[in-house]
Amino acid sequence: MEASKKKEYKLHAIQIIELRVAELSIKVNLEAPRDSELPEFTIETGRSNYDPETQQIQVRMRIVAGEGEDDVLSLKVELHGRFKVDETRFPIDQISHWADHNAPIVLYPYIREQVYSLTSKVGLPEGLLPLIEIPTFKVEAPVQVGN
Repeated sequence: MEASKKKEYKLHAIQIIELRVAELSIKVNLEAPRDSELPEFTIETGRSNYDPETQQIQVRMRIVAGEGEDDVLSLKVELHGRFKVDETRFPIDQISHWADHNAPIVLYPYIREQVYSLTSKVGLPEGLLPLIEIPTFKVEAPVQVGN
């Protein structure tokens, strides 16, 4: 293994300040074979409007799987994340875009862990959600002309 190097990381201008589980639900179909593949899942997201007074926005993510009667399980997991925005470092007009496209990527590892935990607790093959592609989003400082 290669020697590790200490690296300094700059904190992002938007930080998660609260994470809450709104729903954890799993039902197992005892008639289905235990080694059945886990059903397809859907991801739903939503967000609040940005609150300039508190400099916060809330984002919701829900995973739903196995709504068919032959599926080995049906599952719902919903998380809510509250994010604080440093308006001096992030453009206010881009917050909604960030919440729609980037915040779900921040929440995804947390929801993956919940799905994995639920499926393993009921004795099913680990419900390991696949990795998803991360959209790129870069904020560039405005260029000052003159001086």
